[in-house]
Amino acid sequence: MKKFVKSIIVLLLCSAGVAYGQSPPNSVTMDSKDYYRHGYNSVTGGVTPQAAEIRDSVTITSVMKYFVLPDPTVSPDYSTSDLLNFTDVNSTFQWSLTNDPSTIGTTDGSTTPVVTVTWSSLGVDTLKALEVPTWSAACAGTGTEIPVAVIEKPTIAFSPRNSVYADSACYTQAQVDLGVSITFDMSVFTRSWLVEVDYEVTRNGSAYSSLDDTAVSVVDDEITITFPDYGRYEITLTKVTDNISRKSSVDGDITAVGEKFTYVVMPPVETGPIYRLPNFY
Repeated sequence: MKKFVKSIIVLLLCSAGVAYGQSPPNSVTMDSKDYYRHGYNSVTGGVTPQAAEIRDSVTITSVMKYFVLPDPTVSPDYSTSDLLNFTDVNSTFQWSLTNDPSTIGTTDGSTTPVVTVTWSSLGVDTLKALEVPTWSAACAGTGTEIPVAVIEKPTIAFSPRNSVYADSACYTQAQVDLGVSITFDMSVFTRSWLVEVDYEVTRNGSAYSSLDDTAVSVVDDEITITFPDYGRYEITLTKVTDNISRKSSVDGDITAVGEKFTYVVMPPVETGPIYRLPNFY
């Protein structure tokens, strides 16, 4: 009879944990960063979630944290406002990669709702979290999982590469006074929809920091720079990031580049007088 009653209690408890007592939040904050529920992402410059890709994407060599929301019936006092306080978590978590032993990543062996994964090789894998209530291993579910694609870091290059831009041209003083805005073509390789670049500028061989810029959006593989004066300008790319690599750059994984181009802002040519030896009479 005792065994029967115990079985009934376990069954009821296990059944109670199937449904959420609350709707899971679309995002949580951890380490001063926003983590979005799989299937959602943040819009640029905001926090409103929107439909996103069906799998996570990370750049190779990135070290990423992942968080799984504990069952609220098993851990009713656990608060998403203090994610790293596991005092009220009444489960342990078994984190694993489906390709075991994984060829593209390794977990740190955490038994908490948070795990760190090092993605070391290109490929696709599935990260899985299995929650096991401390009061009954029999109530462990089938787990939850997220597919992850490890991809190359983004690259970007000016076109033409490392040479004087073909469209260098002459401008009147009135045009220069208004600023000479030039759109430059770039060659971008990325899996993301938004690329940003940082660049440094020299003018006639000297630093010209007033034109240096960071986090400049590359739209349709182009950027626009406005030159305020005559001179020979050299622009060097110092960093490129996209939505994917920017996420990875939290851990220092930033793609640096040294591509450069030169653009010459010239005044209309005013040829000087011809000189000759004088005639003596």
